[in-house]
Amino acid sequence: MRPAEPDVREYVLDTGVWRALSEQDAERLSEHSAGVRLTCSAAVPFELISGIPPSGDPKLPSEFLKRRAALRRLLKVVPEGSLDLRTPHELRARSFGVSVGSVGLDFLILMRVFTQAETPDEFDLLVSKARSLSKQMPTPDWLREQAERVSDTFKAGVAEGAASMKQGTETFLDDSGIVDKDMRKLRRGYIPYLHHVGDLKRYVLLAVASAAGVSASPPDSGLWDWRVSEYERLRGMYDGSIDVYLDAYEKYIENAWNGECAGRNDSFDLDHLVYLRPCDNSQLFVTEDQKLHDLAARSLPDRILDLAGFRRAIAQHPTRRN
Repeated sequence: MRPAEPDVREYVLDTGVWRALSEQDAERLSEHSAGVRLTCSAAVPFELISGIPPSGDPKLPSEFLKRRAALRRLLKVVPEGSLDLRTPHELRARSFGVSVGSVGLDFLILMRVFTQAETPDEFDLLVSKARSLSKQMPTPDWLREQAERVSDTFKAGVAEGAASMKQGTETFLDDSGIVDKDMRKLRRGYIPYLHHVGDLKRYVLLAVASAAGVSASPPDSGLWDWRVSEYERLRGMYDGSIDVYLDAYEKYIENAWNGECAGRNDSFDLDHLVYLRPCDNSQLFVTEDQKLHDLAARSLPDRILDLAGFRRAIAQHPTRRN
């Protein structure tokens, strides 16, 4: 997402908010111009379309209509030029200076096709017709597969980060001559220590770089020394653009350290934060999800609104009628 213009507030809405908005909200939002810029990341339409239940699922008819309505509202009030269709994976890789392929324009075709369909069967038909013209356009089935892969990759990355922390803890204790390795005590005391010395950020950066395909493969021996040198190499490559995401990712590493596994949808929640600029106070994030709110608040405590706060903020901006 490009930096907002001076004196313009940019509002980034998560998937839950787009689903919660009413048609009346959409009408009001379409009237505002001065001082308001609504943007949307690829994470939102990805969640909306990949979450459509497969054929035969009893929830398909109702979910199809709800998700289509949300995407119609989105495309009604967000100009196509404000759609950031770079994928979260693409942004993570680019933060390390690595370019990966983009499906943005083909994904936009699928978004349009979805909003045009009146029924799930018509959607399938329109997808087939569109695919005959654009072979690169993703299908709903492909998006569902990607959603599973993304979730599995995220959970594996979190587990890997926690395992690295455990191994690092044991190495640290061995080097320090500490015999008592009661993990309950360590879980209470070692996370604050890692925060203090900055080691937790090292584990997070390595985990995210590995999931993004940027990190080199670890050796069979000398793993601790490799982690130290690989972190220094990656830190030199990293541009700071996904700091909000990395700060939130730390929480999942902490949770895994304490025995709490990442959930299926956690990766999708976290992906919204990839698009938030760390030092741009003109950009506000809107979410009704308390967990996502708390994660974003680790970096942006003054830049988060719930739906009610968003409505109040929008009401303060002039409309085209004023």
